[in-house]
Amino acid sequence: MIDRRSFVRLAVAGIALGASVARAQTGTSVRRVGVLSIGPTDTEEERRELMIPLRELGWIEGRNLAVERRFANLQVDPLRPYAEELVRLKVEVILTFGTEAAFAAKNATTSIPIVLSSAGDPVGTGLVASLARPGGNITGYSIVSSEIEAKRAALIHELLPAAQRIALVVDPSNRISGALRKRADEAFRSLGVQPIFIEATLEQQLLGVPAEAVRERAQALAMPTGITGASARRLMQSAIGYRLPIVVPDRDLLEAGALMAFYAN
Repeated sequence: MIDRRSFVRLAVAGIALGASVARAQTGTSVRRVGVLSIGPTDTEEERRELMIPLRELGWIEGRNLAVERRFANLQVDPLRPYAEELVRLKVEVILTFGTEAAFAAKNATTSIPIVLSSAGDPVGTGLVASLARPGGNITGYSIVSSEIEAKRAALIHELLPAAQRIALVVDPSNRISGALRKRADEAFRSLGVQPIFIEATLEQQLLGVPAEAVRERAQALAMPTGITGASARRLMQSAIGYRLPIVVPDRDLLEAGALMAFYAN
């Protein structure tokens, strides 16, 4: 079974290859791909990993492939101008990370293909008409965040049956946060656990979350899915410093010392 990362990368590769065939008569030898993310700038390792399926198909960045990357560093406001910039640069496909990035790309173009790498509940938020027939210029992968909150709560409760208070980070600027908060509240309370919601948008606020969780007498912390890379590691190390068990959205973070990783595969 193909996993999420392989799917979206191969989707980008397929669209790029299709553009190559369709435009063979133009003589242009370099394809241009756009990346739009709500998250922090990726590391060199993450960048190399993203390009593996493309390299396997003969697409080499700097040779026959140009990649325009734009990262909003956990802020919504830059996404719209970044998306518009990618359109002006005439990229042939836009790969988005995060629901807000997907909306920014959708609002910027109706003709350039958009591939979703991660988008929570795209139907519920109005991003697409349906999962089976999204319509328009959008395809990709949805984590359907609101549907997995109950499972995450059950697993945390199974691992920490004595925990009565669990801190969860929510981003009030994300349009799906309200639905996620409601579903998480229902899921944890059904297990006899009190969820403690801590709002944080900027990276500086996120790094202060573990201290706030301790002040609220939380017995564990669930990290949001939107934070990755160095920022996620700093947040996790801060939680570990407070002896606070932490649930992360990434396998690499689990190996670095988290209690549990819960993520879409």
